Amino acid sequence: MIVPLQDQNRAESTSSQDFEESGRTVMTYTHPLENVITDTREQLETPEGAIIHLCPAGICARAHAFVIDELIKLVLLIVASMLIVLFPIEQIGLFLFLLSAFAITWFYGVAFEIFNDGRTPGKNVAHLKVVNSDGTPIRLASSLLRNLLRIVDIGLLCIPALVSMAMSKGFKRIGDHLADTIVIYTETGRGLKRPKLEAGTTIPVKLTRAEETALTDFQDRVDSLSGPRAQELAEILKPIHGLTGDAAVRAVLEYANGVRGSL
Repeated sequence: MIVPLQDQNRAESTSSQDFEESGRTVMTYTHPLENVITDTREQLETPEGAIIHLCPAGICARAHAFVIDELIKLVLLIVASMLIVLFPIEQIGLFLFLLSAFAITWFYGVAFEIFNDGRTPGKNVAHLKVVNSDGTPIRLASSLLRNLLRIVDIGLLCIPALVSMAMSKGFKRIGDHLADTIVIYTETGRGLKRPKLEAGTTIPVKLTRAEETALTDFQDRVDSLSGPRAQELAEILKPIHGLTGDAAVRAVLEYANGVRGSL
């Protein structure tokens, strides 16, 4: 566990728990957070024996995609409302508008998830996609179920979805749980480069050897992580560096450089 210097004496009797679980490096942090997972990758084995890794998308990345999709749906609804004035018979125009609004509201996500490899326009921008929990492409029945249950998730200011994702290992909303789906990152490259060794910074806490290895492992893997995933992992150490976003990633990479320089 990473323990601030002023709390070392109090923490000496507590054992460190850094271990590998299903291909994930787990590092605990006792002050002020407890049992924090630094990487939520899921390791799955296919029936053919191949190993695949899924990186569940966090709340911020999913909210980003959600807002974009909702704005697109709003524009589509505004365009559909023009059907009312385009037809000389007002009842026909109103019927076509209601039909279009129904399709946009309930089947926007289904259409993109089935015909665009699990990616809505919002998910494309956020580098996300939805798949079955076993990593296989999402099926029609699963897509229908998760999208029809969206009304439950976004009710009460999206509180049900936020609570469900916060309490779920794979950041699953209620619809994902019942449809057995998961939203994952698809981006593999990153624009943020690893700082040179000269940019090393000494982390202001006492680390065990396993924790030092966790930091250097993060540095070695950062180029294969999506931007939002690297930021989420780096921000777990925010109580130490006090930063967010790419600044947090740079700080953690500099800590890793400092660890490498001290070895």
